[in-house]
Amino acid sequence: LEKNVGSLSATNEFLERQLKDSKTEVTRLKEELEKCGKEINDLKSEIEKGEQRLAECENKAELTSRYLADENSKIKQQKAEIRCELIALKREYAKLRDTTQTTANEVISLH
Repeated sequence: LEKNVGSLSATNEFLERQLKDSKTEVTRLKEELEKCGKEINDLKSEIEKGEQRLAECENKAELTSRYLADENSKIKQQKAEIRCELIALKREYAKLRDTTQTTANEVISLH
């Protein structure tokens, strides 16, 4: 009986140590899990902020693109208007030159 009691006491001590070690390990794992949970929440928050900044940048890029396309269109319109004005001025110049030559020829023929 004493042998059995001694054996049971040794087994009980061993199991109590294992239980204590297991409780310590569970406590450590809970702390680690809590730490990881906080880290995950922080990372989610960072991702959300990053996505917001990305959306803002995309909106700004879209506005900039529209503005530049509008400005490009205006410049093309101005270029076309200037080209038309140049053509009209060339025609007017040619007419004036022809008129001047005709007048000069008439003056020469009168002398």
